[in-house]
Amino acid sequence: MTAHDAALLQNTASLNRRAATEMFFAAFAFSVMNCVAHGLGGVLPWPVIACGRIALTLVFALAVLWRLGRKPIVVGTPALWCRSLAGSCGLLFTFYSLTHLSITEASAIIATNPLWLVVILAVVFREPIHARTWFCMALALFGVWLIKRPSFSLDALAGDSFPVFVALAGAFVIAVAKVALSRCGDLPATAVVAHYAACATIVSAALAFALGGWTQSGPALAASAWVGLAAMGVAGTFGQYFMTRAYGRGYAPMVALIGLVHIVFGAAYDVFIWGHAFDRWTAIGITTIVAAVAFSVTANAGRAKA
Repeated sequence: MTAHDAALLQNTASLNRRAATEMFFAAFAFSVMNCVAHGLGGVLPWPVIACGRIALTLVFALAVLWRLGRKPIVVGTPALWCRSLAGSCGLLFTFYSLTHLSITEASAIIATNPLWLVVILAVVFREPIHARTWFCMALALFGVWLIKRPSFSLDALAGDSFPVFVALAGAFVIAVAKVALSRCGDLPATAVVAHYAACATIVSAALAFALGGWTQSGPALAASAWVGLAAMGVAGTFGQYFMTRAYGRGYAPMVALIGLVHIVFGAAYDVFIWGHAFDRWTAIGITTIVAAVAFSVTANAGRAKA
């Protein structure tokens, strides 16, 4: 091995260590956001919580664009609109799930989005898919079923199992947004974030208005609720920042695996802050989902390297 090769390996290892640290911080920040959102679910309507989360990201993104002397994208491309609209749906589904399920349950189900991503790429873009991916998908869906053990009847859809289906739909549309985002590589990253945040803010605010959320919130909102909304927005924005840096700096499969630690943080919050108790089957279901996603990420990473 030459000195140049050794230096290159050392630099790559250093970048991966930094990426791992940044993704760990991102996972922690997202878990804090989820924890606060779950708590606010008893105080505010969920569309208002979603709007509060993304509105602060919009402010930060516009401030960065202004500082860089760039204008936000208004019209954009079909891929950008697909990313923004699918991302808006993903935001709404995520916050509905976080306010109607435990943090761990919602986080684990939404974390199945990498599996949906592979399937979408296979179906839409005719990319090859390995049998192991289908196995991981089946395993993850079995884990989702174990969490609430819903019967796929109309009563289940309208009952306690409904948030499970919403979280699963959220995982799917987040995967759609990621596929669309991969087709936006020629656009400035901050402008893409601003476009998404603007769409999501408008959609969530409109939904809150349509469902009477702003009326339910009332003009005299408690100071603690305002602090919670601000903390959630800041945590989510920092999580997005660190996650973007981590993926841009390090080995993507490694970063994705480290990101799963936010489920562990969520479980700690559920138990020690919100007093949730998980039965045996729910715990097995969550573990099954995490194992399926981790195995799929590592298996597909191995195929990509080969």
